[in-house]
Amino acid sequence: MPPIAKKYPVEQVPPPSFNFNLTQQSSLIRSTMTGGRPRQRRKNTEAITLLSTSWVLNAEEWEVFRAWFNDELKQGVEWFSIPLKIGPVTREFIMRFTDGFTSSHKAVNNWDVSADLEIYDMHNCGFDEVQ
Repeated sequence: MPPIAKKYPVEQVPPPSFNFNLTQQSSLIRSTMTGGRPRQRRKNTEAITLLSTSWVLNAEEWEVFRAWFNDELKQGVEWFSIPLKIGPVTREFIMRFTDGFTSSHKAVNNWDVSADLEIYDMHNCGFDEVQ
């Protein structure tokens, strides 16, 4: 069952629409045997997918983002839902921060904000679906 997720403030802070990397963490265990090939097996059936992303925000959007992160997400502890285009369509994803965020001030009151996020359920199409 998915966790209860806070809503991302889409009306006040644009979601990241580009500049992200996806990393699927390994869900296998590898054991070295005393003789022969190593044994491999799954740890679990769900692989954790991490998303590294960044936002370019103006001063007002940055203030709203910081307040939302600190107050609504309790310094990034809570899960949140956010619309993102990953693949051919935009859909809602449930995510949480894996740590804090980094922000750097740029010229003309813009802020670059970057963070690593954990995706709750990165639905993958089955092999039969993409054939």
